This record gives sequence, structure tokens and C-alpha cells, in this order.
Amino acid sequence: LHEIKYYNGKLAGTYNVLKNSDTIMSDEDGHGTHISGTIAEGTTSNVKILPIKVSSNGTLYTSDIIAAINYVVYNKSADVINMSFGSYYKAEALEQAIESAKEANIISVAAAGNNNTSRLHYPSGLDNTISISSVDSELNKSSFSNYGSSITFTAPGSGIKSIMSKDASISIEDGNKDGDDDHETISGTSMATPHA
Repeated sequence: LHEIKYYNGKLAGTYNVLKNSDTIMSDEDGHGTHISGTIAEGTTSNVKILPIKVSSNGTLYTSDIIAAINYVVYNKSADVINMSFGSYYKAEALEQAIESAKEANIISVAAAGNNNTSRLHYPSGLDNTISISSVDSELNKSSFSNYGSSITFTAPGSGIKSIMSKDASISIEDGNKDGDDDHETISGTSMATPHA
């Protein structure tokens, strides 16, 4: 777990929805680790992060997302939920889970999507979610970033370097081109969301 190597003092714990465990954690593709690293690096030392595993090898189910949100709400374990994922399918049950987080004064922030469209993307398109699009280093809209009236804020999402193992599938597919075995530079509204 790269978060432990780099940011152990900032971890409030971990939770794996798929295994119902707070000790069994791995990030095969590196996406979640990259996001956790961005949050840890971009916040003050008194801010703690709670990585929650909701997918395996890119497979993501709405029921697992809901289980993660419920875990946070029932355990009162976070003030903000980062959701760097999404689709164009609106699930009422997910909307209800995010509503329950709002009622518990927990903020839900989600990636707007990477298809350069104004089409509603979920969960970022839900009323109780802060939707984050992406800009590049010149503060121009990232070419891939979704846009439109559902966007709440925009944040840096192009060429973001954060922690990731050289063995993660994203790093392997990318050819570990920066030569850094513990970091990777990638782009997406998923990378913009933790900046927000």
C-alpha cells in the first residue's frame, strides 16, 4: 500500500468494501492510490485520508459504491467523500446514499467525466454532488474534460503526478515513462477531483 509508504501519518485507516475488511488492501490498477496521494499531498498535515477500495481491476458496481458511502455515513469517518469515477447511468439508490451523506453533513465530490461532452455524468450530475471538471496548467479546459451547467468547480487534471507503484496496471500500460517506480503522471477529471 503506497499510501502507507508515503503518507502513513495522514491515514485515518483503510477499508475494502469488496472484502469487508479494514486490513486487506491492494490497488491493482493504481487509480485509487494516485488519488489518495493527491489528497494527502495537497492538504495540511492535520487532514487525514481514509482510502476505501470499491473496485477491482476497473470493475465497479453501484452496490459497492453505496456500501462505501454507507460505511462513511454510519461510522462518521469522513467529512468529504471523493468519487473519482462515474458513468452515464443514473442510479436512484446511489442518489439516496449521497442524500444520506448530505444529511450527515458529509460533502460528496465527483469527477465530471472524460468524454468532452456536456451530457450528465453520474454521480457528478446529482444535485447533492459537487461536480469537478478539469483544466490544464494554462487554466484552459482539458481537451478530455466534460463541461456544462452541471459542473460546480474545475481543478487541475492534466498531467498530474502522484504516487503509484510501477507494478500497477496503469503504470505498466503507460510504460512507466517517467522512470519513477513510485509515481506516475496521468490525466483525467479523476485527478482534478482530489484537488478540489
